[in-house]
Amino acid sequence: MKFLILLTAMAVSMYTQARSITLDSGYIENRASNRAFWNFGLDYEGLGAWTFDGISEKTFVGNSPFGRVLLSAGYYFGWQYAQEPFYVSNHEFGHGTRSTAVGANPYYTWNNSGIAHDNIFEFFIEGFSTRGGAFATTPAGAINVSPPDNWSFASTAGGVNNSAMFAEALEDQINIGSGHILEYIAYVRSKQDAYNYVLATQSGASFGSGGTGDVDNLISSYSSRGIDVSYNDIKTGSQVSRWLSSTHWAYLYSTFEYISKGSPKVQPLQIGYFLIPNVSHYLMYKGLSYKVRTALVDPKFVMPFEVEYVYRGERVLEISTGFYRIKDITKSHNGSMGGQIFVNSSGAFGVKAKGDFVLGKTSVFSVGGSAYQSNLLEGERTISTYANTNLGYEIWGAVGYWF
Repeated sequence: MKFLILLTAMAVSMYTQARSITLDSGYIENRASNRAFWNFGLDYEGLGAWTFDGISEKTFVGNSPFGRVLLSAGYYFGWQYAQEPFYVSNHEFGHGTRSTAVGANPYYTWNNSGIAHDNIFEFFIEGFSTRGGAFATTPAGAINVSPPDNWSFASTAGGVNNSAMFAEALEDQINIGSGHILEYIAYVRSKQDAYNYVLATQSGASFGSGGTGDVDNLISSYSSRGIDVSYNDIKTGSQVSRWLSSTHWAYLYSTFEYISKGSPKVQPLQIGYFLIPNVSHYLMYKGLSYKVRTALVDPKFVMPFEVEYVYRGERVLEISTGFYRIKDITKSHNGSMGGQIFVNSSGAFGVKAKGDFVLGKTSVFSVGGSAYQSNLLEGERTISTYANTNLGYEIWGAVGYWF
């Protein structure tokens, strides 16, 4: 109920760039979905953009480059504080969804309060009054599906991997014409989550209820299986994923464009119709991986093409492609309809699809689904529910209000 109140509070129209409030089946506790929480993050980022644009468009602040510099600088620091609860919640939720995928009920706790929440939105809301570290826990013996071999590792890596996947959601938002410069803060923090976690580990920070922390546990798991991974390997991968991603530079370029011309919209960087690639870095059970993502981008459609490769550990190559038709949702926001297929060198296969359907002038109904084999890299990170040890799926629906 608390999160419904929070979302309802977003609905006061204030500016011309459309933003959304979404209710998603993936918000239900026993159907917890990374995908749904990324979309909640996009809605939340939209709230910040909504206030930013309101000040920029409706007051004298946005009338000059100097005023826009002051506004951008103020939001750069102020929004980081407001964005912290989601950033931490998304990380912890990445751990928790690996538990709900096998039928368990995780709890989320801020270190400074000690209150255990079984609802991620209650944990998110508490983050506005309680800061500091946090952790996710799963009661022993609470699993009702026999998990795959990679499940325990995926649970530990779920935090930093979920941050990297939220960065991909921001990239996809830009590709369909709905990016905003304020999202740069969330993008960089998400890209660098693993890097920052290593720095905290090296500085001697304590984690959770006194444990050694995700990074040390993951390196120990790698070592036990003969995979040599160091702190520097993880930090390097995280930094490469930021600085070699075109979206990072698109945000910076668009910020200068806003200061000079006044438009906060972020456009993807392209050569002709081809998107200059983005890079993601993941900690997978079989080793460290890079994913390179590009697309053929047209005002009417997007054709993604992705290649992921485990470069440190047991070599795996995974390829994905698909097609999404761009749909007008409101005058200033686009939706999409289409899907992707995934296949890797281990013989694993997966598929996902979605569709946005306009309801009246300001609402949209979205429906979608996915099915992945558990040894698919994408599946290891995102399976919402395991049907059995080898296969997982998600079927979802959502209703959004655009304002």
